[in-house]
Amino acid sequence: MHNFRKPQLYNYFRPAQLTTLGKRTTLWIQDLLFAERNISRAKDDLRFRGVKGTTGTQASFLQLFNGDHVKVKELEKLVTKDAGFEKSYSVTGQTYSRRVDVDVMNALAGLGATCHKVNI
Repeated sequence: MHNFRKPQLYNYFRPAQLTTLGKRTTLWIQDLLFAERNISRAKDDLRFRGVKGTTGTQASFLQLFNGDHVKVKELEKLVTKDAGFEKSYSVTGQTYSRRVDVDVMNALAGLGATCHKVNI
């Protein structure tokens, strides 16, 4: 007959107490909730680049609509919504700000750090 042993968890090189395990687990869950909150915030902050030309302006659209700013704004709203976004950036260059990438990567890095910490 095999004698299977349960894996022993240690805390400071001593067998861990049940209260220690419960508290540690609670802290892990709290950190995971923090990470989820930060990812949700980053997702909610995302905006669409919008209908801006290669230089980041709407000059070409103004020309197409004979200078009608209202039509350009309506086009911006329609394309933004069709792309699945609620909002678009007011100002862009050829691309959206790379600061957006930094914010998203920070949120994901936080989740990675938390998952790395949750090990037994």
